[in-house]
Amino acid sequence: MTPVISKLHGAFQRRKGGLLFQSALAFTIRILGAASGFLLNLIIARTLPPQQAGYYFLAFTVIQVLATTGLLGLQTSLLRFIASNKAEQNWKEASAAHKTGTLWTFLFAGSLGVLLYFTSPWLAEHILEKPGATSTLQAMAPSVILFALLTLNAHALQAIGDVIKSVSTLNILVPLLLAAALLTGLASTARTTAAFYSLACLVTMMISLTWWLRKPGIHWRGIEQFPAVTLWQSCLPLWWVALMGLGVQWAGQLVSAAYVPPEELAILAVAQRTAMLTSFVLMAVNLVVAPKFAALYKQGKSEQLERIALKATKLMVLFALPIVGFMLIFPEGLMMLFGEQYKSDANLLRILAVGQFINVMTGSVGYLLSMSGHERDLRNVVFISGPMAIILALVLTPLYGVTGAATATAIALASQNLLAVAMVKRRLGFNTLAVWRKPTEL
Repeated sequence: MTPVISKLHGAFQRRKGGLLFQSALAFTIRILGAASGFLLNLIIARTLPPQQAGYYFLAFTVIQVLATTGLLGLQTSLLRFIASNKAEQNWKEASAAHKTGTLWTFLFAGSLGVLLYFTSPWLAEHILEKPGATSTLQAMAPSVILFALLTLNAHALQAIGDVIKSVSTLNILVPLLLAAALLTGLASTARTTAAFYSLACLVTMMISLTWWLRKPGIHWRGIEQFPAVTLWQSCLPLWWVALMGLGVQWAGQLVSAAYVPPEELAILAVAQRTAMLTSFVLMAVNLVVAPKFAALYKQGKSEQLERIALKATKLMVLFALPIVGFMLIFPEGLMMLFGEQYKSDANLLRILAVGQFINVMTGSVGYLLSMSGHERDLRNVVFISGPMAIILALVLTPLYGVTGAATATAIALASQNLLAVAMVKRRLGFNTLAVWRKPTEL
């Protein structure tokens, strides 16, 4: 290798390890993930009748709630423990954490999936007040454990820096497989779409697990269980964080199920999933910075932790501004992509996009707290925002329908992140909103 080529190679490797390069890679992959999810929602809205689309989105929301519950908060705990052990090349401990987390998730999420299958008729009729959704819920019940396991594995891959496979697991493979079933006519009702969703989750989970176990140094054979007390002390507060986060994200849709017809529920679901495109920038940057937060905090490098956190927030706001601006100015055009009937409530997109932008603007506050061992502080934050979302949804939805549900979601999401900013300031000593100031000034 010539000196010039050697110098260029070294410069590339240094940039490759930098936040900007890795964020650009994660951003590109997340674009594909967001595009896959958006495309799937578009195909569902265009392929299924509004009532059937409403049943599918309702069942999907139930699955998200149960799968997240079944994860016990382990996905974030594993991200922290695997990332910190990877920094020390301790692959034995990383493998043990993944093995124990997978076993716990399999047992708990599996139990919830079985429970959903047998209680679907009662749940659909008496709680959701949508008896027609029974078969859809049953067809999607297996995906409770499958989605939980693939989510866990996606976070494990994220912890070791494999951004492409992590995003493919969580955001790309399932939407593409399900979209193929819809476009080929194999899925034509809410029930068959739900069944193919479960199948797509199974295929994705098997692929992702193979990716993980083929990593050098990673294996399960002969590995003892990760210390249960250590894992439980970390994941228990994060479990509450996840449960209350579900309240913030999905309370509006679940409460709306009892008050609005499935056609309006489909419009709310489409608006919320479209608005979440605003925060895909946050998710992209988090793919890179979350493992760095864990490693830097463990190594006591507080100034570098602060610098990366503020730089990440600047990047997120910069990239999110054009997206949220387009949603605020042209909501009708975006909603009409899903069909003429979805255009009628375009203001839902405006409301939800504002909440999502505040989520982006506050930065990676959730990961800053959880990766630095302040899980209980994050739990205390969501103990306020979670019940707030549920109460607001119960009050506003009967009065204003899906507009009230969207407003409740946006207010709760914004409040949660602003409270987390204050907690980061208290525990770590800097304000993620003060991106214009240098770290040494904080």
